[in-house]
Amino acid sequence: MIVSLPNNESATLREYGELTERAARRIRASLRAALEQASSIAAGGFDETKPETWGALKGMGEEHTAIEIYQDRCIVEMVKGWTLGDLPTMETVGDLPAGTYALLAEQSVAATRDETEYGVDGAPDPKAVIEG
Repeated sequence: MIVSLPNNESATLREYGELTERAARRIRASLRAALEQASSIAAGGFDETKPETWGALKGMGEEHTAIEIYQDRCIVEMVKGWTLGDLPTMETVGDLPAGTYALLAEQSVAATRDETEYGVDGAPDPKAVIEG
């Protein structure tokens, strides 16, 4: 999948099936951490429009949240080529311009979703509805 980026730049993302198991595990681990943090925030009653609830974010890190780290991980694992020079790493992905990062994060997270429907035996379900 090719993602159009600002300033006539582009990125090519891997398909889910192209991920190595190691890369998929890293993505799943960061997703679990993000879900745990989101649950903790919700349990704390956080509402970004209500400053009195902002205490629910205490101790979540000054520079990165688990949700941002998950987005970083998806970008790093899913981008297989781009016109921006060296491929992103966990150390450099945060240096992207905000608009470029937002586009890549959205598309990379979406690309990590395995859309295959599986039957009870673990094999792909041949009767699953295929859209398109």
